[in-house]
Amino acid sequence: MENFDYKSKAREFVEKFNVLDADGNVKKQKVSILVHKNPDGDTLGSGLALSLWLQKSGHEVKILAPNRYPEIFASLPNSMNILIFNSPVFHEATLDYLNSSDSIICVDFGQHKRLDDAFAEAAFNLKKPFFTFDHHLDPVEIEGYVCSNTAAASTCEIIYELLKSLDPNYIDDEIVQCLYTGIVTDTSRFMTSNMTPRVHEIAAELLTYPSIVVDKMYKNLFGSFRYSRMKLLGHLLCHCMRTIKDYKVAYIFLSLEDSKRYKIFPGDTDGIVNYALSIKNVIFGVMFKEKEEGVYISFRSIGEFSANDFSAKHFNGGGHRNAAGGSTKLSLEKTIEKFESVVKEYEELKHVEQ
Repeated sequence: MENFDYKSKAREFVEKFNVLDADGNVKKQKVSILVHKNPDGDTLGSGLALSLWLQKSGHEVKILAPNRYPEIFASLPNSMNILIFNSPVFHEATLDYLNSSDSIICVDFGQHKRLDDAFAEAAFNLKKPFFTFDHHLDPVEIEGYVCSNTAAASTCEIIYELLKSLDPNYIDDEIVQCLYTGIVTDTSRFMTSNMTPRVHEIAAELLTYPSIVVDKMYKNLFGSFRYSRMKLLGHLLCHCMRTIKDYKVAYIFLSLEDSKRYKIFPGDTDGIVNYALSIKNVIFGVMFKEKEEGVYISFRSIGEFSANDFSAKHFNGGGHRNAAGGSTKLSLEKTIEKFESVVKEYEELKHVEQ
């Protein structure tokens, strides 16, 4: 694992973030923390942890999300401070808060495309100080302070290391709950290829706090699905999963019609792509989700095959080597046709007879 200097990055953040008044005291700021589109546990966990820390320091902070987040994260501390940009109820309040903020912090993303287009335009046209914390392979295109460590398994890992290097006393039970949520979800319960000994060490340190009750947390995160979601899963596995003949590839597709039929909520499809990857001999699993505006795609791979490179080259995507996302404006049928065609360009995905 690379030797990332968290202490110097933490000092740099404090120096750039803190604004002094005429008397030399740190000025209290109004801060917007932006999380990426279709918020997951890592972007929410890192954003909420930062918001709690900044609030303890006397700043006014809110989390601004492009769209609704999964209900399994609603119990996280400070989640009541999340404003939803595409919500008819909170849209104007989100814009007002963003425009009146002194500083803007982006967590778990470094590119404009990870936000809703209209939200990105509203945010990145502002002439305000920007601060970015991320761990994805995509180069950060947001100007300002950047703390990006692609060797980290999650952005929550980065936030933990930064806060600990500043002062371990900053880390309390509420912050711990947010950070552990991000780490455990973004590593698929400590199963991803970017796991390191340090991740396990951090998890062990977080487990010393009373707020982490593992069985209850795991039940809430991974065992609280609605009945209709479980029916959807059965439908997808029985009727919407395919393999590609002579290739180590499988995919699952979710049509807009089925999304409406099963009353899909944000987060309901999280993790389903892993069922495609769990088939024997499959090293590349994909899930296609049809929306009104196009098709969103989740890519997962095992070993050396780069889901990130594949998604970036063919589907305007990116992420990590073995976990990435992408999208198209094509129909679901045309998207799958394109996928099946480009897969056959990769010799490493072919079955080799033993």
